[in-house]
Amino acid sequence: MTNLKHRFSDNEERFRYIVENANDFVAILNDRFEFEYVNEIPHYKGVGYLKDEMIGRFSMDFVHPDDYKRVFSLLKSSFKSGEGIGETRFKHKDGHWIWIEVKGRTYLNKNNEVKAILISRDITERKKAEQEHLSSEAKLKELNKELKRLVSISSLELVKSEEKYHNLFENSPFSITLIDNEGVIIECNHAMEKLLGYEKDDLIGKKFTNFSITLQNNLPYLFQRLREGMDGEVIPLLDVQLKKKDDSLIWTNLQTSFVKINDETLIEIIGYNISEKKKAENLIREEVEKLKELEQIRKDLISSISHELKTPLMSIKGASELILNVYKDDVGKDIVDLIDIIDRGITRLGDLVERFLDLSRLEFDKFDLEHQECNLGRIIENCSYEMKYLLKRREVILSLELSDDLLINIDKIRVEQIIMNLLSNAIKNSPPKSKILITLHKIDNWAEIQVIDNGVGMTKEEVKDLFQRFSKIKRKDSGIEYVDIQGSGLGLFISKKIVELHDGEIDVESPGRHKGCTFTVRLPLI
Repeated sequence: MTNLKHRFSDNEERFRYIVENANDFVAILNDRFEFEYVNEIPHYKGVGYLKDEMIGRFSMDFVHPDDYKRVFSLLKSSFKSGEGIGETRFKHKDGHWIWIEVKGRTYLNKNNEVKAILISRDITERKKAEQEHLSSEAKLKELNKELKRLVSISSLELVKSEEKYHNLFENSPFSITLIDNEGVIIECNHAMEKLLGYEKDDLIGKKFTNFSITLQNNLPYLFQRLREGMDGEVIPLLDVQLKKKDDSLIWTNLQTSFVKINDETLIEIIGYNISEKKKAENLIREEVEKLKELEQIRKDLISSISHELKTPLMSIKGASELILNVYKDDVGKDIVDLIDIIDRGITRLGDLVERFLDLSRLEFDKFDLEHQECNLGRIIENCSYEMKYLLKRREVILSLELSDDLLINIDKIRVEQIIMNLLSNAIKNSPPKSKILITLHKIDNWAEIQVIDNGVGMTKEEVKDLFQRFSKIKRKDSGIEYVDIQGSGLGLFISKKIVELHDGEIDVESPGRHKGCTFTVRLPLI
């Protein structure tokens, strides 16, 4: 720090100003991991403690229980490695947790004692942004884990002398640069040399504009930030590309603030290399875009194929019905049986296409409801009558307990679709001679429909995934050969979406295998 002699006295004051006016939280730990020094806490607004409330405390008392084992292990190993960086959750005085990033380095004091100095900054908002960005895709979460380079957190001692402030400045893992109001670099530390590749003597005493450190297109914005800071505005953290001495580019995170030393206001710039982080962020961004493109292709493909299939299916369906209704007596029984198989297959395929079309409408937000006042009990009766053939073929008995004249404002066709799907599933999963009960009651301001069967039932794991898109339960138990496993895996997913579009609720309960299921649909009466 000899270059500052013409500006400051040869005592600890110049170093004290830098430390005490820093926006970061600066602390010293002894080899028992206790705080021996902290800078003025008001400058570090995130923790809420007074200075005296921290000195002498065990540093791990402030670490989140879920981070404790990891951080304590890293902290112990850091005294061997000499320096490190890490992130953890730190307990605020009022009890909530904040995320902090900690960097530090160890050294021996005059008494040959190992001490550690650490510098921390609040990164809670950054962590929130990262978590929101990576919460939607499991693959991206794995990439995010790779980004978190957890190294040992080490610390240095600060003693009440010039030595502690000098060591703090020179051994900081962050690059620190002091610039006067004429743009002249008056001091920088070793981390600054390492960051940009310049020797200290190359920088001190020269205007920072003499170097091609900052890209030309960034200069106007950087000067604007300085003007805002001089007007008293808070200067936010900035990620920016800088050019090293060898002309290579690196991404850096910069914190700019103003400190006053001996009545002179200086610009303090603290930064560190985030190039690897930026590479990872770009990779994540590219993967997200690829996933979005694939998802859009999937949606378009389902929509296109469904529409293209609908027209020929209608033609085949019409032809098979014509043969069965008009020419039935002109062909042999074997031909009629074959046409009947074709007709039933076309019906099933047509239902599948309709479900794919519904899925496409949902995904493109074009699933519109047409509300009208309807008698809900009458709708259930009609649906039950339409399932008469399937009930007879499966030898299942259906009972109804319906409230009379329960009027409700709904999309009649879509609610019929829900009831038909729930009843069809109950029939397909019920053994011969078993019973199914459908009830309808008014409960408070809700119309509650229940479809109750005593069929194959479901496990807890099967219930959990039941309403997912393309979810099909694969049962391998013996004694359930009666179960009809055919289906698209879309019926319950679409039914749930229809119920939700009506501002209603749908859920299912099952005591377990062979103990039946109860599906409950609640639709608002108001």
